Amino acid sequence: MTGRKPIAVLQPFTALDFPGHLACILFFAGCSMRCDYCHNPGIVTDAGRFDFDAIEPFLLRRRGQLDGLVLSGGEATRWPEVVPIADRAKALGYAVKLDTNGLHPQRLRRLLAAGSLDAIALDVKAPEEQFRAVTGSRAWGAFCESLALVVGSAGRLTCEVRTTIHPAVLSLADLLALGDLLAKAGWDGPWVLQEVRCGPDQPTLRPLPPYAAFPGLEQLAAVPFSILLRQRDGSTRSLTPARLSPPLPPETEACRNPLPPDNAGRA
Repeated sequence: MTGRKPIAVLQPFTALDFPGHLACILFFAGCSMRCDYCHNPGIVTDAGRFDFDAIEPFLLRRRGQLDGLVLSGGEATRWPEVVPIADRAKALGYAVKLDTNGLHPQRLRRLLAAGSLDAIALDVKAPEEQFRAVTGSRAWGAFCESLALVVGSAGRLTCEVRTTIHPAVLSLADLLALGDLLAKAGWDGPWVLQEVRCGPDQPTLRPLPPYAAFPGLEQLAAVPFSILLRQRDGSTRSLTPARLSPPLPPETEACRNPLPPDNAGRA
């Protein structure tokens, strides 16, 4: 390891974020995007507090109780340490899932080549025309490279592509463009749309208007793969009911009850 501390927070338990596994989550510090709706603003601006050596005793103690580890953030692939961390977690017997925005395809490629991942969730933020406005990043090409890697891995790993939606951030035309992008990339579904959770008790990176039902989502039914809507109340419904889709968790627990950083090594 490098001696740096890439991990901001350890969440000691989730039954939702890694389907089929009882898991914990490592939230990596910092992010290469600045999405208004980000629900982890403290982690996005964090410099990092722990290395894997501080986390490993927790994983050793929880073997037999937990069997999965989620690498999330922030953005885990910003850090070169994500590769040895995934390898060490696998060596301890944990299945590993990566949540990623796709801006560091070179590290995603290394993780895939090494067989370090069991599952990937890729955030598809916006179409090319709106990508910089939504994310603050110009790295559209890097994202497309990661999308191709995820599509190519779908037969070997559990893969999810998902888009966070709010009428103040994306339009129906943007979603139709994303559906076309995914179809041309060879994605065969499901595509998960996640309604933004925002409000006084759910802070985001920047304030957003209260969420209102996204108009016109039924028009997405023409895309050639299934679409699931993960709603703010925790339920999930199909927008393409004629197509069968594998069940997905109703919501994410990510950072709902994170372990305070100063307790990470003692959980």
